[in-house]
Amino acid sequence: MFNYNDDIDVDDDADDMDEADWLMAAASNPVFDFLKDAEDIYTLADGQPFND
Repeated sequence: MFNYNDDIDVDDDADDMDEADWLMAAASNPVFDFLKDAEDIYTLADGQPFND
């Protein structure tokens, strides 16, 4: 059975990454390419107002 109290060797390199390095890695990651697409923004001309 797995014991949660076992000492696990965790690599702390992620804690050493500064914000600029993280931003550069995120900006160049192809997973986030969909964020570069043009966004479809709604305007008042798109439909009826929502009256709750």
